[in-house]
Amino acid sequence: MKMLITGNLGYVGSILTNMAKMRGHIVHGLDNGMQADTLSREDMVYEVDAQYSVLRDLDSESYDVIYHLAAISNDPMGDAYKELTHATNVILVEALCARYPDARHVLASSASVYGAIPSTDIADEKYPFNPLTAYAVSKVEAEKVVRSHWDYAILRMGTLWGGSPNFRRDIVVNAFMHEGVHSGAIRPKAQARRPMLHVSDAAKTMLLAASSGLWTNKVVNVAAENTTVSDIAKAVAFYLGIDVDWSESKEPDKRDYAMDCSRYNSISAELSPLLRVGDIGAMAGVRSSILSYGKPYPTRLEQLRTWFDRQKNP
Repeated sequence: MKMLITGNLGYVGSILTNMAKMRGHIVHGLDNGMQADTLSREDMVYEVDAQYSVLRDLDSESYDVIYHLAAISNDPMGDAYKELTHATNVILVEALCARYPDARHVLASSASVYGAIPSTDIADEKYPFNPLTAYAVSKVEAEKVVRSHWDYAILRMGTLWGGSPNFRRDIVVNAFMHEGVHSGAIRPKAQARRPMLHVSDAAKTMLLAASSGLWTNKVVNVAAENTTVSDIAKAVAFYLGIDVDWSESKEPDKRDYAMDCSRYNSISAELSPLLRVGDIGAMAGVRSSILSYGKPYPTRLEQLRTWFDRQKNP
């Protein structure tokens, strides 16, 4: 198949590129380079067949699959740059759906569309939206765009974690590992529930969603497990052999949700078993990335600020 991956230089996109090329697909990338400074070229086993930085250069191309991965991709970033979040997370999706109506559109959505739900509830795909941040709102809007298309798959993915050629240290498992490696302790600030998904399993799922008829025009909750921020802190601390410092624990984060992933499990049996937080090999991958990049590794928000300043002052 011929694929376009938006955000191919990012956290998920770099892994998806490697996997797709390994399977013999033709892969083009669309990426503005916002996160390119932290991409480890040594870990990119395969290069894309064509790389684009702006949408207008794609006019003469056609694709079997469009992966919508490019995004201002967490809540602090979305709240700080709301217009850019809407432009990247929604307007770009609209433009690609309009330009390539014959492709299958695979959208990386988010469990954050559920916002905060009662502690006794577990959200299935019909559960009401309750987006609490600009990022979550943008994903609700992007889903509406894609669902108006005739061939789509929408993946409401849990919180990602794990190593990548373009590592992120600002998502919960990776953030705790970074803190533990460099400070000798972990200081969780919330107890909230989170559905979790390893980034490699996310990429494998996206490949499956592009080719399987079982995913056609489906919205799917995608996660390996439901857990809590405090249990994640314990798992990372256990792996590192350090303590959890509960003195700063509080509830500043209103987001609290768990997902029913029975639909995902029923149409993705070939992906089992999925990696869970605490898996020794996967945790070692996170630690290895942190040691390779060092302590002063930027968060995505810091990268966005740097990129934005460059655009204003080229």
